Amino acid sequence: MTKRIGILLGGFVIVATAFCAVLWSVLWLDNQSKGAEARVFIDTISEEPRALLAEVADLQTILELYNPNSTLIDNTRFALFDIEMTATTPFRYIVWAGYTRYDEAGEITAVRDSHYQLLTTRQPEPGSDPHELYRELYSNVLQLPDVETFTISLGVNQSKRDNKAKFMQDIGLRDVKVFGKDVDRQFVPTQTGHALTRTPITLNGKQVGERHAVEFPALARPRADIVNRGFLHEIADVKSITLVSRDHSLKPLAQGERYFLGTMAPQAFGLTLNSGETRVVSFTGADGVQMEFGADGKLRLTVYSYNLRERTTRGSDSSPDENGTREHVNHGVTSSLPSSNVVMQIVTSDTIAFPTLQPSGYLASFAITEHADYNGIEQDNLVMYGNLEGRYEAGSGFIGHGVPVTKTMFPTGNDAELSIANSETGETFMIRQSNVEDHDDYRQQLLEYAQYGTVDIGLHCGGLMRKQGKTTEGITEVVTDMTRMFGSNIWVDHGGRECLWESGWDPDSVAYVLPALKSNDFRFLNVRDDKFGSKLTLVEDGQPGNILFRAPGFDDDVSDDWVPYHFTTSDFVPSAQTFSAEFLDSMIAERSFQNIHAYLPISTLTVRDGMLVKHDWFEPGLAELADRRDRGDIFLATVEDLLDHVLFVRALEVHAVGDTLHVAGADAQTLRERQPTIALIPFGEAVLVSQPALIPDMPFASREDAGVTYLYPEQ
Repeated sequence: MTKRIGILLGGFVIVATAFCAVLWSVLWLDNQSKGAEARVFIDTISEEPRALLAEVADLQTILELYNPNSTLIDNTRFALFDIEMTATTPFRYIVWAGYTRYDEAGEITAVRDSHYQLLTTRQPEPGSDPHELYRELYSNVLQLPDVETFTISLGVNQSKRDNKAKFMQDIGLRDVKVFGKDVDRQFVPTQTGHALTRTPITLNGKQVGERHAVEFPALARPRADIVNRGFLHEIADVKSITLVSRDHSLKPLAQGERYFLGTMAPQAFGLTLNSGETRVVSFTGADGVQMEFGADGKLRLTVYSYNLRERTTRGSDSSPDENGTREHVNHGVTSSLPSSNVVMQIVTSDTIAFPTLQPSGYLASFAITEHADYNGIEQDNLVMYGNLEGRYEAGSGFIGHGVPVTKTMFPTGNDAELSIANSETGETFMIRQSNVEDHDDYRQQLLEYAQYGTVDIGLHCGGLMRKQGKTTEGITEVVTDMTRMFGSNIWVDHGGRECLWESGWDPDSVAYVLPALKSNDFRFLNVRDDKFGSKLTLVEDGQPGNILFRAPGFDDDVSDDWVPYHFTTSDFVPSAQTFSAEFLDSMIAERSFQNIHAYLPISTLTVRDGMLVKHDWFEPGLAELADRRDRGDIFLATVEDLLDHVLFVRALEVHAVGDTLHVAGADAQTLRERQPTIALIPFGEAVLVSQPALIPDMPFASREDAGVTYLYPEQ
């Protein structure tokens, strides 16, 4: 049959969808009036002792990083584990401890503990009492879901990488222990402040669905042990389930399978009941949803308002404790949670509707987070303007092509010299690393970017800070100056004790940076190596997003007005291949969401005949990227614009019923300004909507691509 979808937009108006009583099985949240305990839950780390899973005394096994048979650890029971390393000398250069998985061919598959590169203990202060042994504890490491074994891997700082075995011997690395940790689930009575509402959705006087809303109160505990919070829901008589992949294609969830709906995935899926009727389930405000489709035809949902796998990021204790142990903390495990709301809608429909990650009908997103390491006057002119003079030319450089860049800078520093090389000839060219405090010309150059509207300026830690000193007061002075000068609200870690991945998060650190970020309202934080490997898109099917999230463990007061968000970048490197028409078109087909971790001068420039020049592919590649924007395919954005849009659409409630599409959570004017894109995908016997009716008078544009209709407000 052919469907006609109309548009009805209302500010915070929840309208209806079809409903059939056979769908509704027990929602474990209701029946308060009968004295039944509501099935809201909270997961915490068990107080039971850790279980020793493995102890590795023969360190050669973990030095052989690419040997899939080394240190294989069975973990069929535990949700989290700790890795503890012991040495006779306090060491600084072991950088990560985590796990590696291998496929049947012995190839490495994804490692997933968002942040696993961590500096370790500094040398003790002169005159301090040395410990007999020094321990580095990587706490609450995550294991990939539904995986029964993992392999311990150790890495070292890049400067030590070529002689890892000797380095580990020199520091007296004695052993590595792996401990498993249980997580306990407690069901929480609704009398503890949770507001649970289940209201009918009606259309033309008929009940067509239900809206389930759960308000979770702020929560504080004496221990930093909270890992998850949410509620349970069950749907019976399910014949089949239709999921939406990251590329917006449809795929089934088979009986007996589990699937994790991450925060960056489409937050909706379709159901076909045994009766033949269809339903669409959608979520707003959920921090991931675990789906389990049982052989009994029941779909069991664990709907999270807080999920450790979506919130993992790390920082290191500034100094060891009295026992010589220094912990590298997973800040997704927290002692406090802010209040939050989760909405689940279940409607009678055969069209899955959801807001995409891109505005205005774009099919993919692309942003650049540039690290400041190679930035300076001459090389920046070539990259940004396409010429050494720093002269604007249309169609030249990032600025001339209108391709946004979020540049970070060192507020302070020195006249460090770095080299750019021609990989084919070996010829090198020395460049100066510039900073704002010492280089007036560079400061003016950064200020001039503002007139083009495509360049944002963020901070790459505090720099050298010779004048101010790396104290909280000195850091606050620097951050305040940079905010006043450039309007900065983005922090990107580099290296140094004020950085969040080292000890800038730690109130006991002399370089505690959070007061400076809070007082200047920094909204977006990138902790070092909160990044994934190079790929078409950051979004993974069936996996947590862990791409844009709030980490309460980084915030000293989750109840105040400061709400910082952590964001993840990728190792995507600009090159002839990644800026080619073929690769960009594959990004569009994949519905890519990409925010790249970039060093633009070193990836886009080369050396010829003693001169610093652009790679031959650079300008044509930028032209291809700009062309995909002009065609309405790739949303090119600064980091702030990219992430702001994701936060906006996460708050929308969307569903399609009959001939009406409902979008709630923002008024019509805001929707016109913010331009959300709503995807409509038919499933079952439904047919693609080609000419949707628009109701009421808000004009909408539409496009169709690969069997999906995309609607967005006309400005």
